[in-house]
Amino acid sequence: MNSVLIIEDSPFDIDLLVAALEGTYNLHVAIDADKAFGVLESMIPDIILLDAMLPGMDGFEFLQILQSSEQTRHIPVIFTSGMDQVSDQIKGLNSGAVDYITKPFHTDIVKKRVSLHLELSTHKKHLEERIHQRTREIEHTRDSTVQAVAYLAESRDKTTGEHIFKTQQYTYVLASHIAQHHPHLLSSDEVPLLAQAAALHDIGKVSVPDAILTKNGPLTPEEWEIMKQHTVQGAEAISTTMMMIGSNALLEKAYEICLSHHEKYDGTGYPNGLRGSEIPMSGAIVALVDVYDALVSVRPYKGAFSHEEAVRIITQGDGRTSPGQFHPLVLQSFIDSEQEFASILKTFQIRTDQQTQTASLIV
Repeated sequence: MNSVLIIEDSPFDIDLLVAALEGTYNLHVAIDADKAFGVLESMIPDIILLDAMLPGMDGFEFLQILQSSEQTRHIPVIFTSGMDQVSDQIKGLNSGAVDYITKPFHTDIVKKRVSLHLELSTHKKHLEERIHQRTREIEHTRDSTVQAVAYLAESRDKTTGEHIFKTQQYTYVLASHIAQHHPHLLSSDEVPLLAQAAALHDIGKVSVPDAILTKNGPLTPEEWEIMKQHTVQGAEAISTTMMMIGSNALLEKAYEICLSHHEKYDGTGYPNGLRGSEIPMSGAIVALVDVYDALVSVRPYKGAFSHEEAVRIITQGDGRTSPGQFHPLVLQSFIDSEQEFASILKTFQIRTDQQTQTASLIV
């Protein structure tokens, strides 16, 4: 049974409304705004009948407060008043009311209006739920597609596959810290999208020949030039996708990251030698994440450094990596959140150890 909150100070009008609605709805009555707020603390009605001319805080002020709260803004409100001027009705509707009933009440009109707006509210809720469900389905499809591309990369380079998933988590941590402390550089709304798009940063490596991608040793200058093209190849793949199916925020961010995650703040990066603020914040974040994960991971040409050693190399340099290659605020955010990086790394190391033990038992 739907619940109705009647906010009315006239005993006569309260009796009329109760007579019209009792037996059909669960009724709650408040004679002023303060008592109405007390009712709302214990229950959320399905609809409110609100007297516009309440003593103390009037109905218009009360409705403004309802509209400002996420918990109550969805409740349909029908204004009731003995003032039948059009200007008052317009004021009530502009304030967020769904309808306006003038006094003296006609019980049949009250019944019909309440029934109509409860039905409309129910349909609205069902529609919103369907929209939310469809949105979740679309997001799931998008996420599944991103992970499928990640597995494609893993099929050619086993180290890249795990690197993709760790990159997402490291990126989320670093981007969240930047959004919290430097919202002028990155909004909190962008963080989940950026972390999702970061999974695609190395998809261009599928175009790199196996002999180079999995080479057990340093690359020659010629091979290195081919390897560097994975940034351009990845960006071109994203660009082609956008041309075929249309652009969206995820693909735009993925394009940005693919092309810029090897650029360096001091201008010594590739493929375009961008410098300073020329580098998108998304690329600057993934650039540091990429270096960190490369340091703490086993590669054909090197062993894995510890978390502590990786932090030292990033913050102090080692001849190959220098702190000047990173955006200063991104670097500071990494320093502030490095223990979260350590926790993620430990989780993946434990998972790898468990998989190794399981594989040895099977053999």
